[in-house]
Formats: sequence, structure tokens, C-alpha cells
Amino acid sequence: YAQLRVEAVDHTGRPLDITPVISGEAAQERWLLPGTYTIEVPQIVTLGADARAVFERWEGATGGNTGTVVLRENTVVRAVYSRQYRVAVILAPAGTNYDTWVRAGDVYSPPISRYVTVGEGARWALKDVAVNGVSQGATERPQIRINGPTEIKAVWAKEYLIAVDCGEVRCIDGQSRVERWVEEGSVAQFRLDQIVPAGERVRWRLDGNPVVEIKTTEPYTVRPRYIKQYLLRIGYIVKTAQGEAERRAVREEWVDTGSQYTVDISLFKPVEAQGIRYMNTGLVVDGASTPATFTVTAPHDVYIVWNKEYLVEVETPIGSASGGGWYLAGSYATVSIDQPVRGFLIKDRFEGWVDQNGNTYKNATITIQVNQPMRLTATWAKDYTEAAALGVGVSASGLLGWRRKEVTRVINTLTRRREVKEELEVQPYAVVEIRVREEDKTAVRTVEKGKK
Repeated sequence: YAQLRVEAVDHTGRPLDITPVISGEAAQERWLLPGTYTIEVPQIVTLGADARAVFERWEGATGGNTGTVVLRENTVVRAVYSRQYRVAVILAPAGTNYDTWVRAGDVYSPPISRYVTVGEGARWALKDVAVNGVSQGATERPQIRINGPTEIKAVWAKEYLIAVDCGEVRCIDGQSRVERWVEEGSVAQFRLDQIVPAGERVRWRLDGNPVVEIKTTEPYTVRPRYIKQYLLRIGYIVKTAQGEAERRAVREEWVDTGSQYTVDISLFKPVEAQGIRYMNTGLVVDGASTPATFTVTAPHDVYIVWNKEYLVEVETPIGSASGGGWYLAGSYATVSIDQPVRGFLIKDRFEGWVDQNGNTYKNATITIQVNQPMRLTATWAKDYTEAAALGVGVSASGLLGWRRKEVTRVINTLTRRREVKEELEVQPYAVVEIRVREEDKTAVRTVEKGKK
């Protein structure tokens, strides 16, 4: 006879308390004649509520938990079991809870995802994984070594997709659409760019608060309102008779597209000076004549057009002159005296024009280019030619001229014996010499200045 003994151990070598069946009899050991015998052990051995041993293999025998052994001598056969612990995996509400058995000492990785979609714009987000109540962090598919009964619990938070969609406007950090998953009940905050460049002299302006705050209760898309603006360049153009003399941009202004813009012409008038003025002749937008109020549809160049004018002043101490007034700079003014010779016998004769710079012009009618404010003054001289000629060859006669209250009177003395009954207060224009004919041998009489 030979002894056949059956022992049970787990995979770590720890003994298990079981009662095997040897050749149909429950016993730990038996004495049997040499031969082939059947041995049997339980497939699963319960070790407690959350622990068990599961048959794996024989050492010294073959087969499953019901095996065969060839007995030739004293033999010890071992049934090797896998010690296992219950692992409870709690995935609700994002998933389905389940239990599993894991071999002691093995590493178990539960199928926990970082996110679980539950509908359009909604999901569960993993916040933590707790192993037997101890936080392991929000690790997707964590690696957990099992050394006893284990509870693995996933902690979730509901999140909603909150989006900011600005259409064609790159409103947040150069992006036109920004999406953010936000935990339910929390406040989502976005900061929008108030001004977004969109090209040369084109930009977008935010119509509203740049800070957007949303209490998260569901998926939500914010669509901020942006208004396109164009840069207006506003200034003036000065024109002369020769055409455009000056173009100056005074200021720039951003204006909403489609709005009505009114130009305050008075704000864009060049500085006037003595004898210089500017007369408005209209408004041009992008080179085309336009009313003072127009619709903004693009970047516009807006210019108020002014005619530059100079004052021409014409003065004369005698008679009257024409041609004074305001003239377009660079144009021509025609100035004239109505009567260049005035008076009887002793005449006032026009000699010329003198401008403010001392330049002289001889003609009574002149045409001059107006390139600055001008003052033209007529100059006159006394002409005694006719009065002197009148006294030559007159026998026993004399000529004397007076001026009384701006009236010139001439008295011809035909004979010395004729008495002048009217005595006048006079002032001679000059020394007048009256001569009697040579053959009369009469003395020369001189009328001196200041005498009656």
C-alpha cells in the first residue's frame, strides 16, 4: 500500500481548509494499492462574504477539480486555488454598477472614462476615483492592486457645453467660436474683445458688455452682437482759381456701418485772416459731391471744399472807382476810375494806382491777378496847363483863380477900371502872373499868395 494525501493551497501558498474526495471517499488521505485513482476538490471555496478560492490546477495530478492521479508510492497531491476578492465598481450615474472577482495581488483597471456623453451638449465628467473611500484622483482607467475586498467608486459631475459664437468676428483670443464645458450650477464667464480689427480702416465694435456671465443649467450658446465700423478721414480742400491748392485731413472717426453721418462744416474751416476768407462750395465723399448728411457704407474720405478768397479794396480821393470786393485767389480783378480827368481849367488828373506794397500802375483801368489781399489807391495831380494857356495873348486882362467852399471861380478882369463889387475870401491855387501887352508899357502886377 501507498499513502495518497490531497492538500489545498492558494496561489500564494496559503493553505486552504477543504475536504477532498479520494477515490469516492471524503478524506484528506488514504492508503491504497498502487494504481490510478480519482481525486476531487471543490471548484470554488467560499472564504467569506467577499473572498473565495477558485480551483486553478493540480500539482501531482491531472485534470480539473476532478482529477486523476497514478499512485506508485506515497504521494502528496496539491490542489492550487486562486484566492479572489470581490471588487464592487460603482459607476452610477454615468454608468452601470457591477461586481467582479479579482485574484489577490493582481492589478485591476476598471473601465472608467474621463467623460460620458449623455446628450447633445451634456456629459458626465469624472471628478475622482475613490478606492475604499480613499481618493485616487480623476484618473481614467485607474490601475488598482487588489489585496482584499475592494470598492471602487467613480465620482461624477454633470457638465454642459457653453459656447460663445461671434460669427465672422474673432472675438475671443483670435477665435470666432469658443466652447467650454462648465459644471452644472456654476457660473461661466467669458471676456469679449470690445474692438476687433477686420482690415484696413475696418473693425468690429461690441454692442454690449464685454464680460459675459452665464449660470449653467443647460447647454447654451451666446451670440454677441458686433457692429462693423468704418474709419472716416475728415478734412478740407482749399481751392483757388488754379484748382486744388491744399488738402488736409483734420481728424479720423470710427462710424457704424449703415448710420447717417452729418458733417459739421464749421469744424473744418481753415483759419481766416485780415482780407482772407473761405467760402464753402460743398462736400465730397470719396471724390464725389455729397450732401452734408450721408450713409456710411465703407471707409470714406470726407472733405469739405472751400474757395479761398482775397479782399481787393479800391480807394480814390476824387471821383469814384470800381472793382473792389472779394475775389477767388488766383483770379483776376479789373479796377478802374470812372473819370480820369476832372475839373475846369485847373484840372485833377489821374496819375495811377499804388498798391499796399508800393507798386504802381499807370492805366486808369487795370486787370491784376489777386494772389493776396490788396489795397489799391488812386493818385491824382493838379494840371494848370489850360489855365496858364488862357492868359497868354490876352490884352489888358488878368486871370485869377479862387476856391471857395470847394467851388472854383474864375474872374476875368477886362480892364483895370472895372470894379469888382463882391469881395471874396479866397486862397490862390498858385502865384498867377498877369501881364499887359508889351506895347502898353504897363507895369507887371503880381498877385501873391494870401492876399485879397
